[in-house]
Amino acid sequence: MKEPYPSSEQKKKKMTTIIIDSRETRLISLWKDDNHPLVKKSSSTDSIDHPPEIQTQLLDIGDISIVYEESQHHILIERKTIQDLWQSIVDHRLQEQRARLSEWSSACPTHRHVIYLIEYDHSYEKDKEKQNTIEGVLHRLTFLYQFMVHKVHHLSETKQYIQWLSTQTSLWKTTDIQKDKMESWTHSVLPKKKEVQTPNHLLHVLLMSIQGISYRIAKEITLDSLSVQQYITKLQTTPMSVLSDIKISTQKLGLSRAKRIYQLLGIENLPQT
Repeated sequence: MKEPYPSSEQKKKKMTTIIIDSRETRLISLWKDDNHPLVKKSSSTDSIDHPPEIQTQLLDIGDISIVYEESQHHILIERKTIQDLWQSIVDHRLQEQRARLSEWSSACPTHRHVIYLIEYDHSYEKDKEKQNTIEGVLHRLTFLYQFMVHKVHHLSETKQYIQWLSTQTSLWKTTDIQKDKMESWTHSVLPKKKEVQTPNHLLHVLLMSIQGISYRIAKEITLDSLSVQQYITKLQTTPMSVLSDIKISTQKLGLSRAKRIYQLLGIENLPQT
Protein backbone atom coordinates (compact mmCIF):
# COMPACT_ATOMS: atom_id res chain seq x y z
CA MET A 1 0.00 0.00 0.00
CA LYS A 2 1.40 3.37 -0.97
CA GLU A 3 2.08 5.57 2.07
CA PRO A 4 0.77 9.17 1.92
CA TYR A 5 4.04 10.44 3.40
CA PRO A 6 6.02 13.43 2.08
CA SER A 7 9.40 12.97 0.45
CA SER A 8 12.64 13.56 2.37
CA GLU A 9 13.08 16.85 0.53
CA GLN A 10 9.64 17.99 1.68
CA LYS A 11 10.47 17.04 5.27
CA LYS A 12 13.34 19.49 5.31
CA LYS A 13 11.08 22.40 4.47
CA LYS A 14 8.47 22.22 7.24
CA MET A 15 7.65 20.64 10.54
CA THR A 16 4.09 19.71 9.55
CA THR A 17 3.04 18.46 6.13
CA ILE A 18 -0.53 18.55 4.86
CA ILE A 19 -1.51 16.46 1.85
CA ILE A 20 -5.04 16.61 0.45
CA ASP A 21 -6.33 13.96 -1.90
CA SER A 22 -6.49 15.44 -5.40
CA ARG A 23 -10.11 14.31 -5.74
CA GLU A 24 -11.12 16.71 -2.94
CA THR A 25 -11.54 19.49 -5.47
CA ARG A 26 -13.93 21.65 -3.45
CA LEU A 27 -11.68 21.67 -0.40
CA ILE A 28 -8.56 22.36 -2.48
CA SER A 29 -10.30 25.21 -4.28
CA LEU A 30 -11.48 26.68 -0.98
CA TRP A 31 -8.01 26.35 0.51
CA LYS A 32 -6.20 28.11 -2.32
CA ASP A 33 -8.75 30.80 -3.20
CA ASP A 34 -8.72 33.71 -0.76
CA ASN A 35 -11.69 35.20 -2.59
CA HIS A 36 -13.79 32.07 -2.25
CA PRO A 37 -17.21 32.96 -0.72
CA LEU A 38 -16.65 30.43 2.07
CA VAL A 39 -13.26 31.83 3.10
CA LYS A 40 -13.46 33.80 6.31
CA LYS A 41 -12.18 37.35 5.97
CA SER A 42 -9.81 38.29 8.76
CA SER A 43 -7.26 40.81 9.89
CA SER A 44 -3.62 40.34 8.95
CA THR A 45 -2.81 39.45 12.57
CA ASP A 46 -5.15 36.47 12.62
CA SER A 47 -2.61 33.91 11.50
CA ILE A 48 -4.80 30.82 11.66
CA ASP A 49 -6.94 32.18 8.81
CA HIS A 50 -3.91 32.24 6.54
CA PRO A 51 -3.81 28.62 5.45
CA PRO A 52 -0.51 26.75 5.54
CA GLU A 53 0.76 25.33 2.29
CA ILE A 54 -0.78 22.09 1.15
CA GLN A 55 0.26 19.40 -1.28
CA THR A 56 -2.17 17.48 -3.43
CA GLN A 57 -1.80 13.94 -4.65
CA LEU A 58 -3.90 10.85 -5.16
CA LEU A 59 -4.00 9.17 -1.76
CA ASP A 60 -4.55 5.44 -1.52
CA ILE A 61 -6.18 5.81 1.87
CA GLY A 62 -7.89 8.72 3.62
CA ASP A 63 -8.73 12.17 2.25
CA ILE A 64 -6.31 14.37 4.21
CA SER A 65 -2.90 13.41 5.59
CA ILE A 66 -1.13 15.42 8.29
CA VAL A 67 2.41 14.43 9.27
CA TYR A 68 4.15 16.01 12.26
CA GLU A 69 7.79 15.67 11.30
CA GLU A 70 9.38 16.23 14.70
CA SER A 71 7.29 13.70 16.63
CA GLN A 72 6.60 11.42 13.62
CA HIS A 73 2.91 11.29 14.46
CA HIS A 74 0.65 10.88 11.46
CA ILE A 75 -3.06 11.66 11.17
CA LEU A 76 -5.31 10.45 8.38
CA ILE A 77 -8.65 12.21 8.03
CA GLU A 78 -11.61 10.58 6.32
CA ARG A 79 -13.87 13.48 5.33
CA LYS A 80 -17.55 12.88 4.69
CA THR A 81 -20.68 14.94 4.37
CA ILE A 82 -23.60 13.46 6.25
CA GLN A 83 -25.09 12.41 2.90
CA ASP A 84 -21.83 10.69 1.92
CA LEU A 85 -21.73 8.93 5.26
CA TRP A 86 -25.28 7.63 4.90
CA GLN A 87 -24.67 6.40 1.35
CA SER A 88 -21.47 4.63 2.39
CA ILE A 89 -23.44 2.86 5.13
CA VAL A 90 -26.11 1.78 2.67
CA ASP A 91 -23.72 0.46 0.00
CA HIS A 92 -21.27 -0.97 2.59
CA ARG A 93 -18.32 1.14 1.40
CA LEU A 94 -17.89 2.29 4.99
CA GLN A 95 -16.95 -1.23 6.08
CA GLU A 96 -14.22 -1.49 3.46
CA GLN A 97 -12.83 1.99 4.24
CA ARG A 98 -12.95 1.31 7.96
CA ALA A 99 -11.06 -1.97 7.54
CA ARG A 100 -8.28 -0.33 5.51
CA LEU A 101 -7.92 2.55 7.96
CA SER A 102 -7.88 0.13 10.88
CA GLU A 103 -5.14 -1.94 9.22
CA TRP A 104 -3.12 1.22 8.59
CA SER A 105 -3.40 2.55 12.16
CA SER A 106 -2.84 -0.81 13.85
CA ALA A 107 0.56 -1.11 12.13
CA CYS A 108 1.80 1.65 14.50
CA PRO A 109 -1.01 2.47 16.96
CA THR A 110 1.06 4.88 19.06
CA HIS A 111 1.86 7.18 16.12
CA ARG A 112 -0.90 6.62 13.55
CA HIS A 113 -4.27 8.22 14.20
CA VAL A 114 -7.55 8.24 12.28
CA ILE A 115 -10.17 10.98 12.38
CA TYR A 116 -13.59 10.78 10.75
CA LEU A 117 -14.47 14.38 9.93
CA ILE A 118 -18.22 14.65 9.38
CA GLU A 119 -19.81 17.69 7.72
CA TYR A 120 -23.34 17.36 8.98
CA ASP A 121 -26.58 19.25 8.96
CA HIS A 122 -29.69 18.68 11.02
CA SER A 123 -31.86 17.55 8.15
CA TYR A 124 -31.14 13.88 8.80
CA GLU A 125 -32.49 14.26 12.35
CA LYS A 126 -36.01 14.39 10.94
CA ASP A 127 -35.71 10.69 10.21
CA LYS A 128 -35.20 9.15 13.65
CA GLU A 129 -34.36 5.71 12.29
CA LYS A 130 -31.67 7.14 10.03
CA GLN A 131 -30.37 9.34 12.86
CA ASN A 132 -30.08 6.37 15.23
CA THR A 133 -28.23 4.36 12.59
CA ILE A 134 -25.75 7.16 11.86
CA GLU A 135 -25.09 7.93 15.52
CA GLY A 136 -24.62 4.23 16.25
CA VAL A 137 -22.07 3.92 13.43
CA LEU A 138 -20.14 6.97 14.64
CA HIS A 139 -20.05 5.74 18.22
CA ARG A 140 -18.81 2.33 17.12
CA LEU A 141 -15.99 4.00 15.19
CA THR A 142 -14.84 5.46 18.50
CA PHE A 143 -15.49 2.61 20.91
CA LEU A 144 -14.61 -0.38 18.74
CA TYR A 145 -11.96 1.04 16.40
CA GLN A 146 -10.49 3.92 18.48
CA PHE A 147 -11.12 6.37 15.63
CA MET A 148 -11.82 9.95 16.61
CA VAL A 149 -15.04 11.45 15.23
CA HIS A 150 -15.23 15.23 14.79
CA LYS A 151 -18.28 17.07 13.46
CA VAL A 152 -18.34 20.38 11.61
CA HIS A 153 -21.17 22.24 9.91
CA HIS A 154 -19.72 23.00 6.49
CA LEU A 155 -16.64 22.92 4.28
CA SER A 156 -15.12 26.14 5.61
CA GLU A 157 -15.13 24.64 9.12
CA THR A 158 -13.37 21.60 7.71
CA LYS A 159 -10.63 23.86 6.41
CA GLN A 160 -10.38 25.73 9.72
CA TYR A 161 -10.19 22.47 11.67
CA ILE A 162 -7.38 21.11 9.47
CA GLN A 163 -5.51 24.41 9.85
CA TRP A 164 -5.86 24.28 13.61
CA LEU A 165 -4.91 20.59 13.79
CA SER A 166 -1.78 21.15 11.73
CA THR A 167 -0.49 23.65 14.32
CA GLN A 168 -1.00 21.38 17.33
CA THR A 169 2.48 19.91 17.55
CA SER A 170 2.19 19.36 21.31
CA LEU A 171 -0.87 17.10 21.22
CA TRP A 172 1.25 14.11 22.22
CA LYS A 173 3.43 15.85 24.78
CA THR A 174 2.77 15.18 28.45
CA THR A 175 1.90 18.34 30.37
CA ASP A 176 4.09 19.44 33.28
CA ILE A 177 1.37 18.52 35.78
CA GLN A 178 0.92 15.06 34.28
CA LYS A 179 4.68 14.60 34.13
CA ASP A 180 5.05 15.54 37.81
CA LYS A 181 2.34 13.08 38.81
CA MET A 182 3.89 10.30 36.74
CA GLU A 183 7.35 10.99 38.14
CA SER A 184 5.97 11.04 41.68
CA TRP A 185 4.28 7.70 41.07
CA THR A 186 7.39 6.22 39.47
CA HIS A 187 9.73 7.27 42.26
CA SER A 188 7.39 6.49 45.14
CA VAL A 189 5.49 3.39 44.08
CA LEU A 190 7.62 1.88 41.36
CA PRO A 191 11.23 2.40 42.42
CA LYS A 192 14.05 0.06 41.56
CA LYS A 193 13.39 -3.55 42.47
CA LYS A 194 16.05 -3.61 45.22
CA GLU A 195 14.37 -0.59 46.84
CA VAL A 196 10.96 -2.28 46.77
CA GLN A 197 12.26 -5.20 48.79
CA THR A 198 12.12 -3.43 52.16
CA PRO A 199 9.62 -3.94 55.01
CA ASN A 200 8.78 -0.23 55.02
CA HIS A 201 7.91 -0.08 51.34
CA LEU A 202 5.87 -3.27 51.64
CA LEU A 203 3.82 -1.58 54.38
CA HIS A 204 3.15 1.40 52.09
CA VAL A 205 2.07 -0.85 49.22
CA LEU A 206 -0.20 -2.86 51.52
CA LEU A 207 -1.95 0.29 52.75
CA MET A 208 -2.29 1.60 49.19
CA SER A 209 -4.21 -1.55 48.25
CA ILE A 210 -6.99 -0.36 50.57
CA GLN A 211 -9.72 1.74 48.97
CA GLY A 212 -9.26 5.45 49.65
CA ILE A 213 -5.57 5.21 50.61
CA SER A 214 -3.08 6.89 48.29
CA TYR A 215 0.70 6.76 48.57
CA ARG A 216 0.76 10.16 50.28
CA ILE A 217 -1.85 9.05 52.83
CA ALA A 218 -0.09 5.72 53.42
CA LYS A 219 3.11 7.55 54.39
CA GLU A 220 1.22 9.69 56.90
CA ILE A 221 -0.66 6.93 58.75
CA THR A 222 2.10 4.38 59.44
CA LEU A 223 2.36 5.57 63.09
CA ASP A 224 6.18 5.44 62.72
CA SER A 225 6.00 1.70 62.01
CA LEU A 226 8.76 0.28 59.81
CA SER A 227 7.05 -2.98 58.84
CA VAL A 228 3.64 -4.57 58.46
CA GLN A 229 4.16 -6.56 61.68
CA GLN A 230 5.02 -3.43 63.67
CA TYR A 231 1.99 -1.62 62.25
CA ILE A 232 -0.47 -4.39 63.12
CA THR A 233 0.99 -4.68 66.63
CA LYS A 234 0.67 -0.92 67.13
CA LEU A 235 -2.92 -0.81 65.87
CA GLN A 236 -3.89 -3.59 68.29
CA THR A 237 -3.14 -1.24 71.17
CA THR A 238 -4.05 2.07 69.54
CA PRO A 239 -7.58 3.54 69.73
CA MET A 240 -9.15 3.90 66.32
CA SER A 241 -9.73 7.59 66.98
CA VAL A 242 -5.97 8.17 66.94
CA LEU A 243 -5.77 6.86 63.38
CA SER A 244 -8.95 8.56 62.20
CA ASP A 245 -7.82 11.94 63.59
CA ILE A 246 -4.53 11.96 61.65
CA LYS A 247 -4.57 15.07 59.48
CA ILE A 248 -3.82 14.60 55.77
CA SER A 249 -3.27 18.03 54.25
CA THR A 250 -6.45 19.89 55.28
CA GLN A 251 -8.62 16.87 56.15
CA LYS A 252 -8.56 14.06 58.67
CA LEU A 253 -8.28 10.42 57.63
CA GLY A 254 -11.78 9.88 58.96
CA LEU A 255 -13.51 7.10 60.85
CA SER A 256 -14.69 5.12 57.80
CA ARG A 257 -11.20 4.74 56.32
CA ALA A 258 -9.68 4.02 59.72
CA LYS A 259 -12.27 1.31 60.38
CA ARG A 260 -11.61 -0.20 56.96
CA ILE A 261 -7.88 -0.44 57.74
CA TYR A 262 -8.49 -2.17 61.06
CA GLN A 263 -10.94 -4.63 59.53
CA LEU A 264 -8.84 -5.54 56.48
CA LEU A 265 -5.77 -6.11 58.66
CA GLY A 266 -7.80 -8.60 60.72
CA ILE A 267 -7.88 -6.58 63.93
CA GLU A 268 -11.26 -7.73 65.20
CA ASN A 269 -11.15 -6.50 68.80
CA LEU A 270 -11.03 -2.83 67.92
CA PRO A 271 -9.45 -0.72 70.69
CA GLN A 272 -11.86 1.73 72.27
CA THR A 273 -11.15 5.44 72.60
